Parts: sequence; C-alpha cells; structure tokens
Amino acid sequence: MSLRVFRGVVLCWALQQSVSAMATPALTIYTEHFPPYNFANHAGVIGINVDIVRLACQGAKITCTFEMLPWNRAYRNALDTPHAGLVSVSRTPQREGVFVWVGPLAYSQTYLYRLVARSDLAGMNRERLLNYSIGLPRNDVYEAIFTEWGFVAGRNLMLFSRKQESLHLFLRGKLDFIVGSELTLPYALAEAGLTTQSVVAAMAVNDPKLQGNFLALNPQVPVEWVDGLRLSLERLRKNGQLKSIVEHYQVCVTQPESTCRPDYSSLNINVVQ
Repeated sequence: MSLRVFRGVVLCWALQQSVSAMATPALTIYTEHFPPYNFANHAGVIGINVDIVRLACQGAKITCTFEMLPWNRAYRNALDTPHAGLVSVSRTPQREGVFVWVGPLAYSQTYLYRLVARSDLAGMNRERLLNYSIGLPRNDVYEAIFTEWGFVAGRNLMLFSRKQESLHLFLRGKLDFIVGSELTLPYALAEAGLTTQSVVAAMAVNDPKLQGNFLALNPQVPVEWVDGLRLSLERLRKNGQLKSIVEHYQVCVTQPESTCRPDYSSLNINVVQ
C-alpha cells in the first residue's frame, strides 16, 4: 500500500469516527446526594430529578451518564466540562449567566423546621428569627438568602461541609432550625431513623430569587441538544409523567433505601441507567 493510499485510509477512518461521535450525543450529568431528588443505592444513581432528566435524555436521543460527587466538586466539574450538566440546581440571578437552563424539574416549598419539643420557636417571623441559629451546607443556595436577611456566618448561620452534619446537630438541640421541604425532609429524617412527627414547619422560606430546581448545562453544550432536552421535558410534563415520578418517590420513602426504586411498569415509562 502506497503512503498516499495509507493516508487516505487513515483520513476516512478519522472522518467516520468523527461522524459517529457527532451522531451519538453524550452528556455527563453530575449530581450530589440529596434525596429524593438525587441519590444512590444498589440500583445506581436515581431520584426524582435524576429519573426525569434520564427520561428527557432518552426522548432527546442523548446518551446521559450520571456521576455522584460532593456538591462543590460536582458544581466545578459541570463548569469545567464542555459536555456536562448538574442536577438538581436552584436557579438564581447569580447563577443565571453561568449555565444554560432546562426545567423547572421537581421542587417543593421550603420551610424552616423546628423540633416539636421547641414550642418556644412557634410564631416565628424574619425579625425574631435573627435571634436563633440555622444550619446549612456551605455554598448552599440559601446561604446567600439568609445572609441578605441579616444572618452572619459563624454567629447565627452555621455552615457545614455536608447536609447531614447540620441535621445531626439540629436533632441534638445544638441548632434551632434546619431547612427542608415536604419532599426532602422525610428522606433526611429517615436516614437518621426518624419520621416527620419529630419536627414541625415553623416558617416558610420565600424569596423571589428562587425559581425552582433545574438541570444546569455547561454553556458549551450544543444548542440543538438543549432544545431537544427542553422539548422532551415538556412532553413529560404534559403527559403527567413528572407528577407520577414524584408520587412514586413519596411512597418510596417509607421503604428501606436498599429497595427504594419505584416500579414504573404501570406508567409505561422506560427508565434505564
């Protein structure tokens, strides 16, 4: 084989590989442990918003793989990797231009919760709230909100590396309030061997900057992929599959996490890893 023919064969092979890669879009979706939106068990990385995004990827004919990491690392990887995304992400003005957004996905009203035994914390308002302590993971979206409300890190706003750390201190009476929602708190308490009967919502956390949970994509993700995911998500929303997934995970919290994988067979939903 002449050198010219050999070079031609190599060039054709390279072009075929390039076309093949372009024909099979692939995204890496980073996430953190935050049940029921995203978590891992024997079935792999699952959760309400993970399953919703996985279905949206299928509908858009994009191969999506999910990788669970600590929040700060997952956030950084999504920023540094061209064909990557992050779920579940609160959409705020500070993050607006950093990512391209697909959603909203599933989310629920956020509250400050107190222990049932702490009746002295009833009738709470924002002014009185500043006299008490709140625990949050560091760089959580609510850190900026409570700072704007007048909280000071290290004084009445205690920041931790993981969500579970603030929960444990809260349950031991070392923190006055913890942040949660009707979807997330039952899972957090279940991991500690408790139920929602041990806590009560003391105050709703409302702020116009909060727009719900989204899939946040690196700005270098091709526009046609973004459009495909948005169209696919809208179809899931219209046919009621998003609501059905949420309902399955609300039942799932009553089961041991090792068996917590909803059965979608009755919904005609194909969920794969």
